[in-house]
Parts: sequence; structure tokens; C-alpha cells
Amino acid sequence: RTAMKSRRNSVPIRLREHLGSVRVTGADGVERPLVLEARVLSEGGAFPVPGAPSDWTGRFLLVGVVLGGLLAYLGLKGSRAFAPLATLWALLAGVVGLALTWLWVFSTHLAAYQNENLFLFNVVVLMLACVIPFRRTAARRLAALVAGGAALGLVLKLLPAFDQRNLELFALALPAHAGVWLGLRGRGPS
Repeated sequence: RTAMKSRRNSVPIRLREHLGSVRVTGADGVERPLVLEARVLSEGGAFPVPGAPSDWTGRFLLVGVVLGGLLAYLGLKGSRAFAPLATLWALLAGVVGLALTWLWVFSTHLAAYQNENLFLFNVVVLMLACVIPFRRTAARRLAALVAGGAALGLVLKLLPAFDQRNLELFALALPAHAGVWLGLRGRGPS
């Protein structure tokens, strides 16, 4: 029953149903159905069309919490693995942010304009990746700015003007950014 319900929500099925209800007036003034007869030529694939996209927020949150927790733990314990792992995360997030910034500034693509993901992935994160291994005091400040910006973006999602469907990315990046910030707080002064 669920598979049948999912199939009824797919665009081709809805189009077929709509075309079956359309009537046209011929040259003689008589109204006739647009579709005289419907035949199934192929049943299609083995997989039903889902009614809505899958929600991966929980999975992304799990990965984000594990990554953020690991980063915070390694940093607070003073592990040598913290700096490379935190730098790698910040580098990946920063490169994504650089691409998003470039798309926003230099592209006319509508989806790139006012992209809320810039709260999570931006050039400040890329700067953080550059200073983590060398300048701990600057890294702490930048990490606080990055984590605070991500938290601000999540709070702004409560406003009607912020309606982009990107909660999964917040669930992934916010705990990871917080883990870098917490991990840097545990390291000795530079």
C-alpha cells in the first residue's frame, strides 16, 4: 500500500492522471477527452518512487557529534593527532566555503545566492585551517568565530526568511566546529 501511495505521488503518474481528465474541443465544437485510451507498456523498475526525500538529519548529526567529540577529546587531552585532524576538517570545510563564496559573488545561479550554508562553510574556516598548526591563540579566536557563526545560522533558521532545507549540514558541521573550538581551548598557550 505504501509503494502504491508513493507511486501516486510521482510526477509521471500525476501527469498521466491529469491528462486523463483533460477535455478538448474539436473543430466540430464537440468536447472530447484528450486521452482516448491508456495502455501500460511497461511496469517500470523494481523500486517504488518515494513520496518525499529521505531525512538524513539524524545520521549527519551522529557523524557530526562523533567528529566533534573526537576533536574536543583529542584537543583537551593534548594529543598530537588533534592539530592534523582539526586542520583537515577546517581545510575541507574552508574549501567548500571558498567554492560557495565564489558561486555567490561571481555566479548568477539562483541557488547560490543567499546560501545559508555560508554560516557553516566560509573563508574564515579556511583561515582557521591555516593557523591551527602554528598560531594557537589566533586559532582559538577564529574557531570561536566559526562555531559562533554556525550557531547563529542555526538560530536564524527559526525565522521565516531562512527557509533553505539544509538542516543536515547544520547537524554535521556545527558539532564539528564546536569540537575544534573546544579542542583548541584545551591546548596550551602559544
